[in-house]
Amino acid sequence: AVISLYAIKALKHLGYQESPIKIIFSGNEEKGHQGSTGAEVFLQEGKDCLFAFNMETGLMDGCLCGGRKGHLGCRVTVEGMESHAGNDFESGRSAIEEAAHKVLAIQALTDLDEGTTVNVGVIQGGTVQNAIPGRCEMKIDMRFEKMAEMNRVMEAAKEICAQTHVEGTSTQLELRVTMPVFEVTDA
Repeated sequence: AVISLYAIKALKHLGYQESPIKIIFSGNEEKGHQGSTGAEVFLQEGKDCLFAFNMETGLMDGCLCGGRKGHLGCRVTVEGMESHAGNDFESGRSAIEEAAHKVLAIQALTDLDEGTTVNVGVIQGGTVQNAIPGRCEMKIDMRFEKMAEMNRVMEAAKEICAQTHVEGTSTQLELRVTMPVFEVTDA
């Protein structure tokens, strides 16, 4: 907030008058927060603007951020066959075992040289330790600096989830683009 106000002060000092300047401060711009209308306010208020700067924290070294990573939110649900681990082991089809294969393949989509990170951050599965787990769900965070990488990761995740390692299991993939890439280009 202070930097944006000083930027306006500097522009005024330099005599800048080419276009009007608008500053919008929001205490809750995250569209994932319950009840937040910040995203809609930004879109409405910025409708006729030529460009915008996001004044939140930039890069780790404190430099101005000229682009922003895109974000994919992903949920993978594996369905298996629950059975008793002691009395009926062979009837079971472990959703967690199938998910474990997918975790390793999905995490391997990370490419730090391209600015792409993939993190399986939440895993929930099974009910009790003496039952073959019939269901497992994973929540995955995927971030990238280039649209081509977003497309690569999306297609690779679809392929990974289409493969079955534990016979009798099935996998459903749900992808949500929650933040498009603001790719840095020469322009």
